[in-house]
Amino acid sequence: MTHPRGIDAVAEIAYAAQVAYDLTYDEAHVRAQQILEAGPPDFTGARNVCILSWSFEDESLWRGLSDDKKVIRLARSMVTTGYRQDEPINSRTFDLTAPDGILAGKLLFGDGQARGVAVRLAFNFLVNGVRQAPDGLIGDSELMRIMQGLIQVPTVFTKCGEGSLEDIVAQGGRI
Repeated sequence: MTHPRGIDAVAEIAYAAQVAYDLTYDEAHVRAQQILEAGPPDFTGARNVCILSWSFEDESLWRGLSDDKKVIRLARSMVTTGYRQDEPINSRTFDLTAPDGILAGKLLFGDGQARGVAVRLAFNFLVNGVRQAPDGLIGDSELMRIMQGLIQVPTVFTKCGEGSLEDIVAQGGRI
């Protein structure tokens, strides 16, 4: 799985936005920049975050790799029905800033890693499938609905109290 950053991430999301919202290239490019827009340095609360904003490196998978069968089952469901918006992913990253203004490959999973990996897998599957399919898929209302949910996933940024067990475990993963 590639991990696009910067302008490559904008291009990837611009293509997905063309599919998800039936936009022209220029409209999709503007939408992609909005979707990947960086945020404040110490954010708490809830926000929809682009799947490309997440890091899939070892530091993000601090609880260990998710069960492959679970990830595949979740991804299969997401490809056919979309992402369940009532199941947010928790982030361990609260700094949403980015030097180039594009938040890509930075967020670390707190909880929901299997769902995050499954979203990325489903996203890649659909984007690659549409690229190889005839133009007849673009503008399909069901594909648009599913892709919209995969581009941005609900994310919760909450800090646990200082010294909590979760904070200690999270800090141990950074050592």
